Amino acid sequence: TAAALAERDVVRTWPMRGTLHLIPSRDAKWMLDLMGGKALAGAERRRQALNLSEDIAYRAVDILAARVAEAEGPVARKDCLTALADAGIALENQRGYHLLWFASQLGQLAGGPPRGKEQTFVSLDTWAPMHRAPSREEALALVAAAYVRGHGPVTERDMMRWTGLGLHECRVGLTTAEGILSVDTEAGLAWVTGFALEAPAIAPTRLLPGFDEFMLGYPADERAIDPSHHSAVVPGDNGVFKPTVIDGGRVVALWARKLPATTVRIEVTALAALDGGARARIGDAAEEYAAYVERPLEMKWAE
Repeated sequence: TAAALAERDVVRTWPMRGTLHLIPSRDAKWMLDLMGGKALAGAERRRQALNLSEDIAYRAVDILAARVAEAEGPVARKDCLTALADAGIALENQRGYHLLWFASQLGQLAGGPPRGKEQTFVSLDTWAPMHRAPSREEALALVAAAYVRGHGPVTERDMMRWTGLGLHECRVGLTTAEGILSVDTEAGLAWVTGFALEAPAIAPTRLLPGFDEFMLGYPADERAIDPSHHSAVVPGDNGVFKPTVIDGGRVVALWARKLPATTVRIEVTALAALDGGARARIGDAAEEYAAYVERPLEMKWAE
């Protein structure tokens, strides 16, 4: 990832839902134009909460754009904020973060390669000048194809939730995209790639990390998790997803790990009664994880 950022192949920015993504540099402009409208529409409310006027916000964008444009390379986040402070713009209460986001959402900035642990920003136009410029219909098809490759099988409403686009726009994208197919599923009409249909079946049981796409990439409906278990995966609905265990395409347990000196300790908490077969499969998945981290496994089931 660091190499791809340094080579300007990818940038960090917020193309959809106000969520930070790594995306190809040449696609950043049109993706922001296509999907960033809803996030920008909500910016006024956030500015009001931060006591930021529209004039100050756009003045900050000009200051930040000038700061990164004059630099010969990436500009550290703290130097971007210093430029704003030097211009008399107060940065307390997350104002600085919002203004960096706002300038990026407008396509003036993008996240560049990290400098150690420090975040940097670049001028999107000068850092990655070779932008693709698809028509709106072409852009919808490109997004649909990319989403299906990464998440299929998916429905129109899955794509609508993921991208923030309207249902009609998602339908246009899915029906015009190249390299994807529609199939009938229990959830209704869905789209997949031909490769996915021909790929060998994977093991039905997996230990997944928190924030895995299995949970975040689809609506929180009964296809993946019993609604009564959602609060265990996201306690207090605070947006922090715990690591999950899936078996047969469903979330059936939570898991946690510790790495003492020489072993890996995995504790599994079942969300409902599990038969012996499910427990054995989960044990096998834990053994696979232990082999991956090259440590002997110590496993226990929480009472």
